[in-house]
Amino acid sequence: MGRGTVATIYEVAREAGVAPSTVSRVLSGDVRITSATGARVRAVVERLGYRPSGAARSLRRACSLTLGVIVRDLGNPIYAQYLRGAQHGALAQGYSVLICDGQDSADVEAQQLARLFEHRVDGLLLGGHLRAAAALAPFLAAGIPIWPEALARVQRGETTADTAELAAGLSACRHLIQLGHRRIAFVGRGRSHVAESATLASARLAVLHQALTEAGVPPDPDLTVGLEDGEPCVEAVRRLVAVARPPTAYIAGTYNVVARLLGALHGGGLRIPHDVSVLAYGDSEWLPAHDPPIAAIHRDYYAEGQMLVRRLIARIEGLPDPAPEYDARVTFEPRGSIAPVPRQPSEEANQRCQR
Repeated sequence: MGRGTVATIYEVAREAGVAPSTVSRVLSGDVRITSATGARVRAVVERLGYRPSGAARSLRRACSLTLGVIVRDLGNPIYAQYLRGAQHGALAQGYSVLICDGQDSADVEAQQLARLFEHRVDGLLLGGHLRAAAALAPFLAAGIPIWPEALARVQRGETTADTAELAAGLSACRHLIQLGHRRIAFVGRGRSHVAESATLASARLAVLHQALTEAGVPPDPDLTVGLEDGEPCVEAVRRLVAVARPPTAYIAGTYNVVARLLGALHGGGLRIPHDVSVLAYGDSEWLPAHDPPIAAIHRDYYAEGQMLVRRLIARIEGLPDPAPEYDARVTFEPRGSIAPVPRQPSEEANQRCQR
């Protein structure tokens, strides 16, 4: 090919020894294509520098080749890898991505969703549970695919469960109990999160209660704390350590409360894990770097974002689900913040925390 010449799909097909339609299916991620054929076509695509015509593809399929992605709060660092994986997965199949930040506000979420709908996105990826469930109605009415479907069902008022995460959480709670912990505090977001049966926090709290019940320990509702947005955790920790039998372990039920909980514990003079153990839902690079490393329920957010976009695009293009057996890759990482329950809880530490 001459310098500056743009390769066509027909040239790729001729070089790879396949039909042009096969090239198109390989680039769209059609799982019906054999791995050998896919590898051969992609090698030719790379060598010739072929790029599909987004404009032609869009006109042919009457779509925008754009995906909407909305996350509840970009201030939550777990979304960085999730969004990167989603964007890489979309670009690999010729789609662009419009990313919207809900700013942890139902009003902002509704505005952002309306904007995505006006842009005629081909599909919508939800980055977590949203506050503005009603704002999804136009997408549902128009038949615009929403993924993950489990989250879409929650927005419609149906309940769902992330079985992989619940299994990892149950393993973590059982581990704490095996180490002797019976007084385990759960710190989540919002005063009403216990009553909201479809929220992540309530499902995670239920896992703790299941593990305690299995061990013959009645769950204590006084050890459940719901923090409002921006509310300091110091007073909540002081109230907890002031009870007759203070907690020996704390679970941060959502990633957003991890820093506030750690700050309250450290500020109160409670040493981790000498005085109390700590487990976090959600993980990032700084948790293993903490001293001590913070035990966490870990998700591969990059792989998850990438795979969810692939599944969304398959739904948009009417192709088979590329990963019906998708493993969410959720694991319990038992790091240094968890230790056996102290034989004699530090009264001095509790007194320091109450000051």
